[in-house]
Amino acid sequence: MKILNAAFIILLVFNIGCSTSTHSVADRPLPQSSASLAKSHPNAKIQANQLNHAVLAGDYEKAADLTFQKLVQLIGGRAKYVSVLKNGMNETQSEAFRIISIVSDGPTQIIEVGADIYAILPTTMKIKVAEDSLANRL
Repeated sequence: MKILNAAFIILLVFNIGCSTSTHSVADRPLPQSSASLAKSHPNAKIQANQLNHAVLAGDYEKAADLTFQKLVQLIGGRAKYVSVLKNGMNETQSEAFRIISIVSDGPTQIIEVGADIYAILPTTMKIKVAEDSLANRL
């Protein structure tokens, strides 16, 4: 059960982790295609993959820098966030279960609320389990 809880925390970080601030007045979803969203917000995919790489490389301080700061504060602050992320990764990485890669695609939906931008980025996570591997797109 601990592994499932840790995996949930890791997935939560990867799926909510990135956000940026802008000076927008829109408080509703932007009606754009996925291709135009990727062009209008090219850093979303880049930042998500930087976060993915930092976590898999064990650079939890950098991951904290790249994570939506409201999430970091919600978890209990930077030190607590880094500790939770590190412990979660340590619990999930074992001989029987190891995250091999996490790759995010461009945004499929972007919502601007006040000065914040929230993006939905499909993410593929490959996990090695026992003698096989799994891949799932989130």
